[in-house]
Amino acid sequence: MGKVGISLKIMPASAEVSLDSILEKIKAKYHVEDAQQKPFAFGLKSLDILILTEDKGGTDAIEDFINSIDGVNSLDIVSVSVI
Repeated sequence: MGKVGISLKIMPASAEVSLDSILEKIKAKYHVEDAQQKPFAFGLKSLDILILTEDKGGTDAIEDFINSIDGVNSLDIVSVSVI
């Protein structure tokens, strides 16, 4: 098995939610290669991140962890690429 790059778009529950706080919680568990805050709509910003991890056959564990973080409204897997 090799490494995979997982690109995610994370949406906060509101404009008051700290994307930096969400990012720090993700970094405590996963290797975040890149992270950007991008304007979305109505003052909201998305957190677009790239996680590098071992290929373990899916993204369910990562999705479940991120969705459990307080302040996360939703997330979308943008892409998964073998490195």
